[in-house]
Amino acid sequence: MAVPEVTHQDAVLPRLRILWSFARPHRGTLALALLLGLVAAAMGLATPMVTKWVLDALGESSSLKGPVSALLVLLVVGSAVSYWQWTLLGELGERVVLRARESMVRRFLRAAVPAVAHRPPGELVTRVTSDTVLLHEAATGALVGLINSTVMLLGTLVLMGMLDVVLLGATLAVVVVVGVLFAVLMPGIATAQQRSQEYLGRLGGTLEGTLRAIRTVKVSRAEDRLAERIVTDARTSAEHGVRAVRREALAWTIALSGIQLAIILVLGLGAWRVGEGLLGVSGLIAFLLYAFGLMEPISELSQNVTALQSGIAAAERIRETDSIPTEPTAAPHPSVRPSVHPSARPEARARPVPCP
Repeated sequence: MAVPEVTHQDAVLPRLRILWSFARPHRGTLALALLLGLVAAAMGLATPMVTKWVLDALGESSSLKGPVSALLVLLVVGSAVSYWQWTLLGELGERVVLRARESMVRRFLRAAVPAVAHRPPGELVTRVTSDTVLLHEAATGALVGLINSTVMLLGTLVLMGMLDVVLLGATLAVVVVVGVLFAVLMPGIATAQQRSQEYLGRLGGTLEGTLRAIRTVKVSRAEDRLAERIVTDARTSAEHGVRAVRREALAWTIALSGIQLAIILVLGLGAWRVGEGLLGVSGLIAFLLYAFGLMEPISELSQNVTALQSGIAAAERIRETDSIPTEPTAAPHPSVRPSVHPSARPEARARPVPCP
């Protein structure tokens, strides 16, 4: 089972197309997971409105049976759908990783010897092991989560506008500023993580070669020189990793701080509008629930974009292995007998020796 090949036309397309090539064979499962995510998002978006219904019923001394039952249904259905989606995406991620690893292993073993010999073995091993781990979340959960979180964010803003347009304007101003800053920081994360993985691959290749020739290394007294080379690659990889971590931390801080600022604005401005009689208390509570709920889609959006950046860098490194030329595999010749297992040793049988 081979990973789909990338044509020259794909090479000039956005880097996201490279990542999508790993998820394309599983379009049906991804579509189902996306649908489940949209259903769960709808359950979450309806909850504040039903809560407003409960508060209005309390204010009017009406029956609470209907709104409370609706809240319970939203909770149960939303939880069941979310569990199904998470399980589905987790299993799909494992299949994508298995498919990529199987393709690379078969290509490496069928590759022309010169094409593999000039590459450090440790670097090839890194692409099969650590790079595919980054691919797990990015090629499945991040793609679906990116769409779900976007729909959740837009739906939340629309319902907030139905409650109060003025409060929505104050919230949107903060969200736009956060989005612009976040978009500026994201590309650097993928670049730093890609370079970190490249130096990690070089480290693995040098270390594996050194351990294979450990006798020669000791005879030539090259321990310190090779150790310094390996440690230098480790330090460089760590430096790029630290840059990526710092950018991620800054992006998350901006996102969470923006949400908190929006909530502060809603509290201050909303209290004033309630005092002026321009907004009901139940409407303000529902709006605050949506404002608190904004943290979920924005945080999920930030996490998914970060995972996509990491996955894109890993997908590019994995796709580089497609350029390794392979040799045609020939079927074993019929005259060649299978080798005898080492444990299958011939038995020594004693036979009588005739007496002279």
